Amino acid sequence: MKARTRAVGPVALLVLALVSGCSRQVDPWEGKPSPRVLSSFPPIHCFARNVAVKKDSTQCLCPPRIDPHNYVYNINDTIKVSTADLFLANGFGLDTDFTDKLYANTGKGGLKLVYKKLAEGLPVTLRRPARDDKKDSDHGDHSRSEFDPHVWLGIPQAQHMVDQIRDELKKLDPENAPGYDRNAASYKARLQALQDEGKKALAGMKIAILTHHDSMRYFADSFGIPRGGFIQEAPRVDPSGKELAELAAELARKYPRLILAVEPGTPGGSAEILKKELSKAGVKVETVTLDPLEICEQADWTDDGWYERKMRENIRALVEARKKLEK
Repeated sequence: MKARTRAVGPVALLVLALVSGCSRQVDPWEGKPSPRVLSSFPPIHCFARNVAVKKDSTQCLCPPRIDPHNYVYNINDTIKVSTADLFLANGFGLDTDFTDKLYANTGKGGLKLVYKKLAEGLPVTLRRPARDDKKDSDHGDHSRSEFDPHVWLGIPQAQHMVDQIRDELKKLDPENAPGYDRNAASYKARLQALQDEGKKALAGMKIAILTHHDSMRYFADSFGIPRGGFIQEAPRVDPSGKELAELAAELARKYPRLILAVEPGTPGGSAEILKKELSKAGVKVETVTLDPLEICEQADWTDDGWYERKMRENIRALVEARKKLEK
């Protein structure tokens, strides 16, 4: 966690001028009481809303339908950060390209902005290495971390992130500490129920999932799902035809049945080619859509059950694919 008090720099002066009415910019927190909580992208925002006593004082930085890989901040976002009390990021290279810059480039005058990277607050036992093997790989934004950044998809990890948010809010707003304790406990119980439900639905799962990119490790661990690897070394970077052929041959040697998991809105070129190659080799394959929960619709910002709903959709998709493959 970082809390910083600094002299007002050039960017901060600009921000203060904008907020104070010297331009037509609107205060993004107008009428919202402290503590004002800004989260980098949807899952963290959903966690924060479920802990918050003042839900209206929570905002998400990434706009609807924009994931943290494609997000580009602007002056309005600089204002949001500079006038927030708590700035929540994931960390491990997932979103820090922009959250670190926004934090560094905004000033708080004599006040303190708390900047918390939740993944980096997880105990080592809840972290997973960035790769299963020792092979070096340019894995997009993630290559700068030794740990897999997709922590929000694991239930134990999500519960620990909720604890961290609760603790930061209690420090900022001790008067409402009992409310934060209550909300966090209630939400963690719902997350536990989600995990229990998913583990029961997927009990005895022996069919491995192959994901589009290496994003579902924590999810698979949470529900006892075997993993067969991934297609893309980096998000949205498809392998060559030769690499796909080699992958298909390797998978065909290991798995008689396989679930091929693609992400919403992702072109299916490489996945479709791989499925054809696997089918030719005698592997039974079912394709499902698994959502890594990196984007949402605007209406989802105020849906406190969004995370649970999307995770249940993922579980149901796997249950249906399993039924088809076990016929």
